[in-house]
Amino acid sequence: MDQIPRLTDLIPRSLWPYGLMLLLGLGMIAGLEWLYAGLMPQLAPWTTDGTVEAFDLDGEGTLAVWFSSTTLLLASGVSVIVYLVRRYRRDDYQGRYRIWLWAAGCWLLLSLDETASLHEGFKKMMVLLTGQSLGGDGSLWWAAAYFFLLGGVGVRLLLDMRESLLSSGVFVGVAICYATAVAAQLEWILPLSGTREIMVEEGAEMLGDLLLLLAMMLHARHVILDAEGRLPQKKTGSSAVSHSTASTSSASAPTSTSGVSDGAAGGRTVVVHPPQSASTGGAHWGLSGLAGGGGSSVGAASVSGSSSSWTGVRDAGPSSSLRQSTSQVGVGQSGAEDGSSPGGVRRTLTEAEKKALRRKLEKLRKQREGQGNY
Repeated sequence: MDQIPRLTDLIPRSLWPYGLMLLLGLGMIAGLEWLYAGLMPQLAPWTTDGTVEAFDLDGEGTLAVWFSSTTLLLASGVSVIVYLVRRYRRDDYQGRYRIWLWAAGCWLLLSLDETASLHEGFKKMMVLLTGQSLGGDGSLWWAAAYFFLLGGVGVRLLLDMRESLLSSGVFVGVAICYATAVAAQLEWILPLSGTREIMVEEGAEMLGDLLLLLAMMLHARHVILDAEGRLPQKKTGSSAVSHSTASTSSASAPTSTSGVSDGAAGGRTVVVHPPQSASTGGAHWGLSGLAGGGGSSVGAASVSGSSSSWTGVRDAGPSSSLRQSTSQVGVGQSGAEDGSSPGGVRRTLTEAEKKALRRKLEKLRKQREGQGNY
């Protein structure tokens, strides 16, 4: 099971795949525009209706519709990945991560609209109910509905994406492209220009769909790197004071490490890692084992004040000894129950704890051997 890719593995960590994706997308959009304006007029005399449906940018069931529907569906899936990782942040007390489910639903709705033309049905329904044809043919009805729905979700999503300037900038570009496409649809720009108006409208819409997928993937990359502790941490205000206090306490407190032989561990060395201070990367995330590794780990996360701690038992490879490090018992900011001053107490594991640890390691070894045989 350790070798099976996870959902987060679908998001590239380097930036060059995103640049390649942008170039390929732009090439596909340019190719679709050329098929409509360049090749379709040459092939029109060979058809019965004077057009090639697959190349028509303004038609239904065309290559342009397939491109937009696919990119929007992928953007919806990436938004779900962001939600699955984003919800583990410990400092999100208001549950702002739920906006990503709304975003996934909106992108899915747009994908369905591209395929089934839901906005056309909504436009006709509103014209029939109200008797008013806003925007000439009634297109202003669906434009207004999309403006309030997508505008509200988009502004709220942009506030959550503000930590990543790259993804936020691309997301602003999405809004500009969609606004251009709607303006061309309502004939506010290039009125009565025929082919050029359709090329501007559909080109801006396809570019907006491509940038939307790119923005979702870039922010998914930012969220995953932040959860893995691979982004520089900001030290401001009380967090900087807490970091310096934790560093001073860690440097001044003596640590004692003793080796314990483990003949039943099957020739492995097991390291019990000490708790880490808030300066560790990704300390504000409640995730354990996000970064993949070859060994197995068992751990528990806890929060004390503004810092987080992580203790884990990791299978480190072949050996014949058990290395034991110290564990830290945290005391709250208001002091311990016995009236002692705030701080931490360092101690070594007792014999009973050592025996329990050996039993757990032996159980883990048997489980891994059973999985290997399976």
